[in-house]
Parts: sequence; structure tokens; C-alpha cells
Amino acid sequence: MKKENLRFELYQQKPKTVVLSVISNHGDIELGRIGWYPHWRQYVFIPFKDTIYSWDCMQEIINKITSLKDKTTKPSGEEAGK
Repeated sequence: MKKENLRFELYQQKPKTVVLSVISNHGDIELGRIGWYPHWRQYVFIPFKDTIYSWDCMQEIINKITSLKDKTTKPSGEEAGK
């Protein structure tokens, strides 16, 4: 099984969405955050200044955003981000 490069930790719980910290498993460095961008009505990754990403790290971020998107679009009554 492939080891993950990143982990995602809850930074802030909002009423309908979440903000997640994106942290490297190689040094415990916070690289950015995933949060809801209301103008586009979707989750986005906001990288911190002077951070760089390999394709596999980007794929992990995409996968996490996809899972958040799927949870956000569930029928009403189910909370986003859970």
C-alpha cells in the first residue's frame, strides 16, 4: 500500500462547510488549506507562499476536494465535511 504524503486536519468547522489544514507527512509542515470559495461555489486549495507540490501530492489534494464535494452535495439533512 502506498504511503500518503499529506494529511488533512480540521482547521475550522463552519455551519455548512469545513476548512482543512493540508500538512506534509514529511516534516509536519502546514502547506496550505482547503476551504469553500463562495464565488465559485466549490472547495479550493489555497497554498501557502513558497510551497511546491509533486503530482502525487496534487492528486491527494484533488482526491480530498472531490470527497468534500461529494459530501457537500448529499441530500439535505446530512452535514458537509463529515
